[in-house]
Amino acid sequence: MPDSALQLASALPGQQPLKQAGLILLFIIGGTLAALVALGLLAWFIPGLRGLFFCFVGLIVVTLFLIYLFVRHLIHEVFRRLFW
Repeated sequence: MPDSALQLASALPGQQPLKQAGLILLFIIGGTLAALVALGLLAWFIPGLRGLFFCFVGLIVVTLFLIYLFVRHLIHEVFRRLFW
């Protein structure tokens, strides 16, 4: 753990860093969904933007798949502990 992250974790009491990370994640997801809806509406009315819309959707899918590749061992470990 980097020194700055360790200092932040020790300076904030209890679940504060986890709560802040959850809020950041919520803003990222909300912003992505808002951009997806806005770009989808624009692509509906402006046919030239449909390619950009599909590229954006593909980028989201690839990003989610890469995140899954990095955390799949954690997911498997949790399910192994829960069900076996």
